[in-house]
Amino acid sequence: MASRKEMADFLQSAEQGACKQALYAVRDTALALDIVQEAMLQLVDRYAHAPAQELPLLFQHILHHRMHRRCQQLRWRQLPASLLAALRPTRTEDDAADPLETLEIKASAADSDPQQWYARPEVAQLIDGALLLLPTPQRQAFLLRHREKLTPEQVARVMACTPGRVKAHTARASQTLAAILQQKGVPASLSSGEDKLALGVCTVLEQPASQPDSTALQAQREKLLQRFEQRRNAPLRRSEQLALWQQRHLLVLRHAMLALSLVLISGGAVWLATGAQDEEAVDAAILSQPLPLELLMEPHFSGSVHD
Repeated sequence: MASRKEMADFLQSAEQGACKQALYAVRDTALALDIVQEAMLQLVDRYAHAPAQELPLLFQHILHHRMHRRCQQLRWRQLPASLLAALRPTRTEDDAADPLETLEIKASAADSDPQQWYARPEVAQLIDGALLLLPTPQRQAFLLRHREKLTPEQVARVMACTPGRVKAHTARASQTLAAILQQKGVPASLSSGEDKLALGVCTVLEQPASQPDSTALQAQREKLLQRFEQRRNAPLRRSEQLALWQQRHLLVLRHAMLALSLVLISGGAVWLATGAQDEEAVDAAILSQPLPLELLMEPHFSGSVHD
């Protein structure tokens, strides 16, 4: 069971990265802070008895689902505006502008050090824009793998997919980021390769200028810790115990559900095929009998025979 100090240290270390992930997903600072605050509250309320080493994975799982739910809500709210925008005959230059079109970076021999190169403000702006252009699953997998230092199996638990899909998302994100950076003037020696890209992205995201203002989260941290103490001193609820067990065996449960679904689908297909064969056998038996043509032409003759 995590202590108060361990929970406080975890919340303080995780809030900046969580704010950045949520900001990339919803592109609204206030909404991103709300998502992170809700995720932290749910972590403290539902998993107060969890061990300290399981807190990062539990928090990332909650945060991922919160971001996914908010993004779905935003899509539904913006659907009428999107339909109206699609009906417009023309688009202005501002609407079709690429956020990276106006940013060009000149390479020089003096910038051979990756740390110095990625510390430049224009490179930080470029990487922020490139991460925004990535599809959400690719960006999430890349950040969880390299910034949060999770394994492919742990990322698969967070994103509700397979480790192979996580590796594919991460590789595609690396290829896209490398192509964007090289197109904008970043040397290939600094942008080619997943490890070099991870180093650059983490260097940029750790800079104070690129981190969102989380003053609201810092003010709420003491309240969260008080709630954590209350939940920690209370007896372990059956629902919390079940939730911890479910999180620890999430991949096994998903594989079992997938296998059960395949079995049900296969059984249904066999049942339908058997029923079709029985009907064909009945039709063949009917047609083999010397019945009058008028009887065969009756509308309800075939149905009554099958019944």
